[in-house]
This record gives sequence, structure tokens and C-alpha cells, in this order.
Amino acid sequence: DIYSPLLVYFLIRPLVKIQFFDRKLLEVGSGNGIGLKVSSELLKTKYALGVDLTKELVKHANHNFYKKEKINYIRSDAEYLPFENNSFDIITNLESSHLYPQIELFFSEVERVLSPNGFFCYSDINIKDKIQAKKLEEYLKTSKTLKVIQQVNITRMVQSAIYHRLIVNE
Repeated sequence: DIYSPLLVYFLIRPLVKIQFFDRKLLEVGSGNGIGLKVSSELLKTKYALGVDLTKELVKHANHNFYKKEKINYIRSDAEYLPFENNSFDIITNLESSHLYPQIELFFSEVERVLSPNGFFCYSDINIKDKIQAKKLEEYLKTSKTLKVIQQVNITRMVQSAIYHRLIVNE
């Protein structure tokens, strides 16, 4: 399944282009761990940490992708991150925020642990009842440090990839 690594690349591509390398990366909602591994390699990170609420996924990620003092995974809640302020230069979140009961707490935690001049790379499906995009816009109005640098609607690309994977290749 090449779709997931390509989506990760698309998410962090602006940072690769400006060579925002040798930094500390946090992936919130790291799932099975492959996204953090890919991001860490592409961004040549100093250190990469993935957090996920699901114990089994964290165990799987550590089993398959752990690298001593380089890549690690821990169990944590996206709405209550156990890190000091300004701990990470890059924070990514891909297709998991729609699962968070109080997404505003997640945005607040991102703002708290993101270092000054850091980057938050975020993408998720838009669920009508959750309205994450609208909640992010509302949060940004009151944010002291977070601002949108680039916003891209990738719906058509995702639909095309799914169509190609399911219809053309089947």
C-alpha cells in the first residue's frame, strides 16, 4: 500500500523542500508506526516519537520500527500530551483527529509542545458531525502562536488514489 507513505510525504513535503532537517519530530496518532518511520527518514530527524492511545498499535510500532535513541513510540492521549512546553520542532497528525472527543484540547496541546518557529503538519478526513476544519479555524482565531502557512484540499487526490487502488488494480 503505497498510498499511506505518499500521503505522509505530501504532508511534510514543504519541510523537506526547505530542508527542515535534524529536528525533533512528534507524530500524534502514530497508529502502526510506518508514518513516523517514513517522516523521520525524509526529514532526517534528530529524534522522532510517535504517540497513540492504542496499546497494541504502540507495541506493534515499537516492535517493527524502534531505533535506539532515534525512533520511539509511547502510549499517550492526544488531548493530554506528557511533554514539556516547546518540546518538538515538528508535529504531525494524519487521519486521526476525527477520533478525538475534544479536538480543541488536542490543538491546545499541539500549540503548547510545539517549539517556537516549529511546524504543525495536519490532515484528516472531514466528518460533518465533527467539523474538525471549522474547529481548527475557530481555535486559530484565539491562538497566540499557531497560524496557517499553507492549506490544501486533497480530497480529489485521495479519491483518485482510492479509485485507482480499488477499481483499476482490482
